[in-house]
This record gives sequence, structure tokens and C-alpha cells, in this order.
Amino acid sequence: MLLESIYRFKGQSAPCVVLTEVDFDTLDDQAACKIFVGATRATMKLIVVAPNARRARSKRCRDLPP
Repeated sequence: MLLESIYRFKGQSAPCVVLTEVDFDTLDDQAACKIFVGATRATMKLIVVAPNARRARSKRCRDLPP
């Protein structure tokens, strides 16, 4: 397993990327840019670790039809 900061990972890619400590409720423009850079590094799988309250809302969204 390779651990890198988003800044050091810029310009690279990996089959799986895990973004941790992502709080969408307090997201500002700078944090959104960091998440975008990190998320677009994943070539096959992206895992986002968010607070429990956000996960509960995300589960409801997954049940919606596309």
C-alpha cells in the first residue's frame, strides 16, 4: 500500500484511491479542488471515507434509480 498526499500524487494514477476525512458539509473551493484531484487519480475504484451522518444520507441516495 502506498500512502501519498494529494499534492504529491498530482499527475499520477492508481487502480484504487482512498480519500479519508472528507467532510462535504464544510467543503470550500480549495477543499473541492483537492478532492477533485484525488478522485480523478483512481483508474478503477474510488473509496471516500466521510463522517457517519454523511454516509447515512449517501445510502439513501444509492437507493434512488439512476
